[in-house]
Amino acid sequence: GCESATTRELDSQRQNARQMESELQLEVTRRQVLENELARLEKSFQSASEASKTMSSSSTGQLKSLDAQLREERQQLLQSRTECAETQTKLRTAEAKLGKLKSKMETLQNEASLLQQSAEMLKAACHD
Repeated sequence: GCESATTRELDSQRQNARQMESELQLEVTRRQVLENELARLEKSFQSASEASKTMSSSSTGQLKSLDAQLREERQQLLQSRTECAETQTKLRTAEAKLGKLKSKMETLQNEASLLQQSAEMLKAACHD
């Protein structure tokens, strides 16, 4: 009974660890997507900046439109940076949880092997 409870606990821990790892993979992917979006926005922001610098003073209407676009891009950039930071925090939290689960699993595996040894010693003692 004791041995199967430990086995069930181990299986449950393994399942949790697998789930954590797939969540971690999703966070990593999401972070990659956000970083790519961030890079795209920074490039767009840069080109908009350069375009506004080279724009002649006669095209004030275009300049205002560009300025509004620039402000919007900057806002998106800040938002993407915030999302990226939040994802990194989630990632660190998930990694920490995974570490705890892995060490808990090791402890359980050690306990299971000690139980196994005890059981074998008891069997041997009973046969004598």
